[in-house]
Amino acid sequence: MINVASKRGTNEFHGVVFEFLKNNDLDARNFFSTSVAPLKRNQFGGTIGGPVLPPKLYNGRNKTFCLFSYEGIRQHNAVNATSLIPTAAEHSGNFNGTGVTIVDPFTKVPFPNDVIPASSINPVGQAPINLYPLPNNSNPAANYYGAPAQNLGAREK
Repeated sequence: MINVASKRGTNEFHGVVFEFLKNNDLDARNFFSTSVAPLKRNQFGGTIGGPVLPPKLYNGRNKTFCLFSYEGIRQHNAVNATSLIPTAAEHSGNFNGTGVTIVDPFTKVPFPNDVIPASSINPVGQAPINLYPLPNNSNPAANYYGAPAQNLGAREK
């Protein structure tokens, strides 16, 4: 946030423009990343102020003043993220070795070897699981690593 201080009014037009640019050329690599994440941030704007001079209505000098200000941000970057998602075996209903006992909700009897039979998996319940990608990291506490792109202030093309 940039604050601009101006005097009460003036009979001349005055303005200022500014731009702040930050990119990944001088940034360091994130500890969990193999390369420097892309970053480009432009923060820009300006102000202009002066007298209001409505033609042939009245003389606005020393009476009426205006001030216009604009600030814009365009930011493109990727954020490193790790998370824990279902494994390939868990996608198919195999929870063997997870330390959790999987129980049939209708009979209250544990499934053999903590594997849910394919006939017991509802397609409606399977659909959200299929939205998860497969793990790409061997860490059992954070088995997925990604760097999704984020755009702030820019229109999607």
